[in-house]
Amino acid sequence: MESSYLNNLDLHSLMKDVLKQWWVILLCSISVSLLTYVGVSYTHQPLYSSSATLVVTSKTESTYSYKNLKAAEDTAAIFSQVLSSNLLQKTVQEDTKIKNYNAITQVKQIEETNMLELTVSASNARDAFRIITSILRNYDKVSDYAVGKVNVMVLQQPKVAAASSNPVNVRYIMMRSFIAGFVLLTVILLILSFLRNTVKNVQQFNQKIDAKSLGVIYHEQKNDKQNVSRLGNVLTHIRDLLPIKEKNDKEVDMLIQNPRRSFFYVEANKMASNRVRNKMDRADAQVAIITSVTENEGKSTVSANIALGIAKDGKKVLFIDADFRKPSQYKIFQLEEGEQVNLLEYLTNPDIEEEPAKQYKDTSLYLIANNATTRDGNQNVPMDGLKHIIEYYRQKMDYIFIDSAPMAYVSDTEAIASLVDRTILVVKEDCVLTPHINDAIDTMNTRGAKVLGCILNDAHKGFTRIHHGDYYGRYGGYYGRRT
Repeated sequence: MESSYLNNLDLHSLMKDVLKQWWVILLCSISVSLLTYVGVSYTHQPLYSSSATLVVTSKTESTYSYKNLKAAEDTAAIFSQVLSSNLLQKTVQEDTKIKNYNAITQVKQIEETNMLELTVSASNARDAFRIITSILRNYDKVSDYAVGKVNVMVLQQPKVAAASSNPVNVRYIMMRSFIAGFVLLTVILLILSFLRNTVKNVQQFNQKIDAKSLGVIYHEQKNDKQNVSRLGNVLTHIRDLLPIKEKNDKEVDMLIQNPRRSFFYVEANKMASNRVRNKMDRADAQVAIITSVTENEGKSTVSANIALGIAKDGKKVLFIDADFRKPSQYKIFQLEEGEQVNLLEYLTNPDIEEEPAKQYKDTSLYLIANNATTRDGNQNVPMDGLKHIIEYYRQKMDYIFIDSAPMAYVSDTEAIASLVDRTILVVKEDCVLTPHINDAIDTMNTRGAKVLGCILNDAHKGFTRIHHGDYYGRYGGYYGRRT
């Protein structure tokens, strides 16, 4: 159980989720801080205090002495009773004409003396001063009646308070509430990220997915600059986690033939291509559909590199872009308009004499780079025409791969599945819930196009670069385990 929890604790996934929602955390923390300010401003009642220093002695003492501490304690207690008596409060209220007597009266003995500090606090400085002055003026009228004989001499007269006696550092409270809100929201996001049931790393990919693995494609920077320092790699990694999209009108060339692609990225795609080819040969399969559960999982780039990788080994490969919702292969291969095909016309007009497949450069890869779209998900793709094309090229090609739309958006993929031999599912790291992935696998298996396996795309290994020994060690053990 402990091992399972540690396996789910993926630092990259946790950091990515927090950085992705940084603006939510910031706005919520600011909101908490502002609400705290409103609450403090609404509930805080400022108090203004006026104080007087008194010397208290018993009338039974014939001499005045500071040394008689016991007498000072007794007289202080007596005087406290006088101040708290209803009779004195009523007298003061009548004297000051204050309707709501909400003053707080405190008496404190100064240590080791018979001196007392009388403090009166009220909601405004004027009332506090009037009340304490009235107490000093009227205490003798009730002291004999209430508690006995007490002598009181005012040593220091009260003054009107110039400032509140209970000030609140609003800025400090707002800062603390901001920090508390920031920390709390971050912790909540971390918990939700930890509990989210997605494929967060290669280990979870092997454990959670109900299909065999065909390979792992690690994250590749889309820019052409390759950082060589470890610090540069860390900064780039953090930048990639932030939800910031770079503006680039031109499609970035992520094909394995691009010499600017990293060695590890190219090798990972080649390994996946070899494994796909070997699995298809064992299953006596010639036609495979490559799809994903949802969009933005990178299945179009992965499928293009699989087709290109097998073609580089001398096999004749036909690659069909059947993603009519969002065709992208003509962009990925950066084809001119004359190299693109309106596949819908071929599907609806089988009498067209010109073949739709066009050879890609000097390779054995042939493309049907569709540029026609069906934005309406309810618009059915003519499956009879697509079936005719597949059967026609079965006789001419070694392998046929079909890039299909994500399963979550249209039903085209499930319909195409009945025309092919196998299905390849591309799974992006930490993107789709695991139950949804396994449901998609079950769906394709029931459609007749048994799932050949899955490819984990855009995987991360943390903030360090992939080292040669570790890279091949992982892949060697990885392929050795999964057969």
